[in-house]
Amino acid sequence: MQLKTILLSLIMLFTISLIGQNQWQATSDSIVNKYGSLPKGVILEGSAIGFERIETIKYRLSDNTFILNQTTYYPCPIPRTQVASVLLALSKDDRMGVSIVNNKVLSYGALNPAGETSKSLVDADRILASIIFGWNKNLEGIQLPNNYSPKTTKRREIPAVSVNKFKGYEFSLVDNVYYLQSMKMVNLLLPIGPGSATDGGYLSGENMELLSPSDLDNLDEIRNNSRAYIDIPQITKAAKIGEFASFARYLRNSGNLDLAALAKHVTRSH
Repeated sequence: MQLKTILLSLIMLFTISLIGQNQWQATSDSIVNKYGSLPKGVILEGSAIGFERIETIKYRLSDNTFILNQTTYYPCPIPRTQVASVLLALSKDDRMGVSIVNNKVLSYGALNPAGETSKSLVDADRILASIIFGWNKNLEGIQLPNNYSPKTTKRREIPAVSVNKFKGYEFSLVDNVYYLQSMKMVNLLLPIGPGSATDGGYLSGENMELLSPSDLDNLDEIRNNSRAYIDIPQITKAAKIGEFASFARYLRNSGNLDLAALAKHVTRSH
């Protein structure tokens, strides 16, 4: 009877492990299918929730604010120069993000890889990746939540990348002004395989069970204290770009507004 119980427990553990592997593989494959490669960096996803249907929109330079339907307002969370770049990029491609491949920036979608917006996303990725992989030298001068000191490892069984998503932006209307109510930062640690994708980026790998325990502990630290990590200035900038990108997608998807024309309007405003 005891042997039967042990065997049943082992079967359950194997089944749970197999389910986890399948879920991870599906997640990794879906990311590659969407982006063309596995992003070793930051990606911004999703359309804003909570806005009214927008029929008209104007940009007010004096305070970097959009006037919606002549009655409500959305203050931009990012500089005017980035506003135009995000609008223009999303007018061409729904994808937005960066991946660091061999110390070079690979841009997803139509974002300029050498531009100010991409640089802000790269800065956020460097912080997050340094925490997850325990590259403490890159974190000098940065105060982590709870004075956390990332764990380090001398040897990794398999290569992996951190994929950091900013998504789920929801807004509320207060006194005719739209404010961000909530958002999510989703951090993943995924194995990479041999070879390169057609864009030069990484491909999905296997054997998730061989990921470094120290890296996984660092990942859990970020996940369990997500809000506090978003408050790190470099990560805050990326989150705000994601916020505006979600607003831009809403304009395009629900209001059928021309983002390229709006980008020109923002650039020419004075």
